[in-house]
Amino acid sequence: MSSKAELTDAQWHKSARSQSGSACVEFAFAGDLVGLRDSKYRRDPANATDDQPMISLPLTHWQPFLEAAVAGSPRSGELRILHLHDGGVTLQDHDGVALTYTDAEWTAFLAGIAADDFVMVA
Repeated sequence: MSSKAELTDAQWHKSARSQSGSACVEFAFAGDLVGLRDSKYRRDPANATDDQPMISLPLTHWQPFLEAAVAGSPRSGELRILHLHDGGVTLQDHDGVALTYTDAEWTAFLAGIAADDFVMVA
């Protein structure tokens, strides 16, 4: 599911509910794909932008993923949603790419889903 090439020039967005905006679930629509990444990665100057982990899923899987996230489900299609003891969440695709979000980040993401922040952006 991970495909950086299709998402290289994508316009990335986040929930308006992300308080500081510096640590959040980011998403981008690119054709028939939706990309997910973690904004914390770019805060570390030692991290190379080209190496940033991201997960992509088919656009047709986006709404079922959002519904699974809200329901607290452990899986959406081939994407695992691992709920951590501290309230955070790790998303992992079938290639092993993992994105870990804090409780605050995931809570903001869920609030964004409820407010329709993650609908297709033109």
